[in-house]
Amino acid sequence: MRTLIDLFKDYRFSVAFLVLSVILILAILSFSSPYDPTVWYVVPRDMKPSADHILGTDSNGQDIFWQATFAVRNSLIISLISALVSRVIAILVGMIAGYTGGLVDRVLMFISDSLLVIPLFLIMVMLAMMVREHMNLVVLVVDHSEF
Repeated sequence: MRTLIDLFKDYRFSVAFLVLSVILILAILSFSSPYDPTVWYVVPRDMKPSADHILGTDSNGQDIFWQATFAVRNSLIISLISALVSRVIAILVGMIAGYTGGLVDRVLMFISDSLLVIPLFLIMVMLAMMVREHMNLVVLVVDHSEF
């Protein structure tokens, strides 16, 4: 079993932990914002970054740094809710498929597998559209070997 010190020796874990820590700090900072994110013209408009406004202000008179902290917080909340809902749906579909078995199991697992493939398929189509001028046998082999 790996210890916590062993995990931090792995650069991938260290970078992911650092990124997650920064995101969580930004989300926590949003609770101490001096500005309401829905109100316009609270600060002077179109200011460059300074000590008072770390990332400057926008044309609506809002501090960009505090807007970013609210955006991070909202993104985390939405991602947590969607992860919980998807887990509940996955558990229910898996339980139904496992309990009934047979044709129902095969149909539900076919639908589940199809939904797993869709994002990868869209990425491959977009990549093919981007390199269509340079499309040849080598590009096709490299494109399919990455996945």
